[in-house]
Amino acid sequence: MSGFGTRHVVTDCSGTPTYFSSELGRSCTSALEPSGTPTSDESFKSFLDVVGERYGCSAGTP
Repeated sequence: MSGFGTRHVVTDCSGTPTYFSSELGRSCTSALEPSGTPTSDESFKSFLDVVGERYGCSAGTP
């Protein structure tokens, strides 16, 4: 996996280089502000983990 930001990565998905990114708008980031909720980076990592399992991607921490 290669990345060019904490929420922009290219990873191998079953032999195909695949680009994933995450950009959150203000309404979404304000929902993440209360303590105890995951950060936007944590949410993206969780997304990559699920995608990796489901589609055979070499997902992981960017």
